[in-house]
Amino acid sequence: MHGKTISIDNKKTSVLFIMASWCISCADIERDLKEIAKDKNVQVITVDVESQTDTKEDLAAFKKTYGGNWPHALDTNLSFVKSLKCSFPTSFSHIPTIQPIHFSKSRLYLENSL
Repeated sequence: MHGKTISIDNKKTSVLFIMASWCISCADIERDLKEIAKDKNVQVITVDVESQTDTKEDLAAFKKTYGGNWPHALDTNLSFVKSLKCSFPTSFSHIPTIQPIHFSKSRLYLENSL
């Protein structure tokens, strides 16, 4: 949904997966995340950063084919991925007791999310 805010649950281990819908390795990783996401103490968020070629429809098709029932977002202006200075495929983990990365006010805002 356009303009949806995705909250990071600081009581759970969060996995942020940076991907593109056409990336074969990303599809394999997304499938593996289904197993990880079964753990109720883990939050998974997938972010498509290939806004030059991917559309919201591409991301929806990717989620339907490979993904699970967790938020999937399209970083349309690449502001999020630029702030993290990363490319794809990349995964970040946020473990409450270790906190290796910090999210602004524990919120992730992206223009298009599913």
